[in-house]
Amino acid sequence: MKYDTSKPMTKNAKRTLGSFCIALNELLKTDGFDNISVNKICEKAGYPRATFYNYFDDKYDLLEFFWTHIINMKVLVNLPEKIEPDNFMRNVYDKVYEFGVENQENCRAIFYKNKGENYFMNSLRYNLRDFVYKFYQKYEKDMPKGDLPDDLRREHFVDVVALVLNYRFIKGKNWDREETYRYFRALLKE
Repeated sequence: MKYDTSKPMTKNAKRTLGSFCIALNELLKTDGFDNISVNKICEKAGYPRATFYNYFDDKYDLLEFFWTHIINMKVLVNLPEKIEPDNFMRNVYDKVYEFGVENQENCRAIFYKNKGENYFMNSLRYNLRDFVYKFYQKYEKDMPKGDLPDDLRREHFVDVVALVLNYRFIKGKNWDREETYRYFRALLKE
């Protein structure tokens, strides 16, 4: 990404980046990622191509920002400073599950147009794993130490969360909250 998001954003940058994310989201529901061009994104967002290229290298760059934007602005907001170890798994699960439920119609429309093995779905899976990994890292210090090395335990946890969410929200399994959590716990054997 050409724009430095590590620095505070101006109102104009927030508005512009937000417009590109909204445009991408809308186009993902109707066209599918493979059929979206930078021209379509710019037309939908109401900005010229030059503005797009001030911020992004290409549509793949925008997609990566899109995932980061969703994770940081929609999921990782209002997290407590500390989570009790006994409640850690439930808190992670609840936060992600709530996001999935709140955005279920949008997600289903997007997944319908982006089925199969493609760049979009691979990017989604990678960013889902990255989100769970960041969440785990934030609270790892509060986790009880077990017999497994920390990095192995962390990777296993991340993979299980990503797997269960993939089945529930991407593959469209119609599991309710408790059933999904039961599978999550069973796979972690805790």
